[in-house]
Amino acid sequence: MKLKDLLILSDVEAKPIPDIANQDELTQRQQELGDLLRELDRLTVERGQAVADALFPTNKRLTEIGQEIFTRAEAIEKFATENRELLTNQERTKTINHPGGSFSWRKTTELLLPEGKAAIAELIQKLKRKRLKRFVRTKEELDKAGIKRARELFEKRAVEGITFKDGEILSIQPIGTVGISRRLDDPQWEIEESESQSKRRKSAKDSDEP
Repeated sequence: MKLKDLLILSDVEAKPIPDIANQDELTQRQQELGDLLRELDRLTVERGQAVADALFPTNKRLTEIGQEIFTRAEAIEKFATENRELLTNQERTKTINHPGGSFSWRKTTELLLPEGKAAIAELIQKLKRKRLKRFVRTKEELDKAGIKRARELFEKRAVEGITFKDGEILSIQPIGTVGISRRLDDPQWEIEESESQSKRRKSAKDSDEP
């Protein structure tokens, strides 16, 4: 779930990002984040079961929760970035554990491709001409996961239109609930799918299949 999807459900005034002065406040903010993520999951279930006339107050609270999650996640990210060398012991560790949970940095690679069907079709033809057809699925779509795994090959045999962008993802994991993460070069936070949400999605998918 994209955090930005919660922030547009209702007209709620944006809140300022609070500063975190020390690790005690860090623990408090991450515990609050965990509480909000648990409430988010509970309310998401309620919203799915609610009738139309009950949606407005639920949406408003979801947006308020989205704002609260955003401010705490941004505050934790700011504190983590400003104190990274101290927290990681000069980059000797990537995961920081504390009473409120943990957060970590991990390397990531984003595959950058041209947009539009025509551009993708042209890229597919380029791959075929370079005898890289195995990265094109039978229904004529790019095997993005395969291309990412074969990064070294593409760095040796460049294909115009395929580039790789390295970065880091900060994952914040409160105790006893789902986590929230985002690429450090992307302003959008991603809320992990909870077990209950996963079960509902799979159930809905199964009921749609003949």
